[in-house]
Amino acid sequence: MTKSKEMRDVGLFTLISFLYSWPIFFVVDAWLVPLYVRQDDLAAARLTLVFGHMLGMLGPALAALLMWYVFHKGSPPAWKWSRPKYYVWVVVAAFVFWSLPGLAGLAFGDKIESPIETHMWIMIGAMLVGGWFAGLGEEVGWCAYILPHLSPKIGKARSIIVSGVIRGLWHWPVLVGPVIAQVITGEKTLVELVVFSLVSAVQLAVSNVLFGAVLGWIWYRTESMPLVGWLHQWYDLARDVTILLLVGYGNTLWATTLNAFVFYGLGYWLLRQIGQEEGASVETFFRPVQNEATNIGH
Repeated sequence: MTKSKEMRDVGLFTLISFLYSWPIFFVVDAWLVPLYVRQDDLAAARLTLVFGHMLGMLGPALAALLMWYVFHKGSPPAWKWSRPKYYVWVVVAAFVFWSLPGLAGLAFGDKIESPIETHMWIMIGAMLVGGWFAGLGEEVGWCAYILPHLSPKIGKARSIIVSGVIRGLWHWPVLVGPVIAQVITGEKTLVELVVFSLVSAVQLAVSNVLFGAVLGWIWYRTESMPLVGWLHQWYDLARDVTILLLVGYGNTLWATTLNAFVFYGLGYWLLRQIGQEEGASVETFFRPVQNEATNIGH
């Protein structure tokens, strides 16, 4: 099958994003964080995780800028702020979304244990100050570059699927890195690493298609880079604040099931809406992407 120019461009963008971000993620998640955990230095482990991930999150934006200015000889989309009330609603919605499962758990007997340490406030402050730029670091690539670049060729819904798969696989070292560290120390086997790597790749691809559908829906209606970056920041910030300050919260049944059910359900519904607006059913707008996605990077 002849590869389209658009898919080759996205393949190059993907390669650049991975070449920048993956080494950072592997160093942080497979080496430094496990090292600090073995030394029982939880503060250093958490701070390294936050600052390392924020640095790695810049990769998609840097790749997009390189594509726009060097390969396309053009410029990024216009910087549109959109409406101020949307920014307020994002903050409120993010904290409501991440707090409700915890409150539900308390109603059914969970207890709050919250030894707030100094390094936790440093992490929260860093996410408040730099989290928006880190969020932009991803969404300038996933939304502002991939979606407008592919939409005229394969449609909005299919573009979200392609972007979501790439977004998911880009996160792969974050999950696999700790398992690699366990293989090195003998806690896990190579077989377990291979199985986990395959399963996590599929899980990341599917979940990020649905996560990306929410951000993509907002992008298509506002074309606002600062707004989608803001949404990414506050989704991460509200999640990490509740997990940090409510020790054990992230492992409760309420947090692990209710949040995923609501957010990914919303993503699936929005993806269907976008597909239906284009005159395609959920069955038809998935099928062509299988052929298009296999061309990326080839």
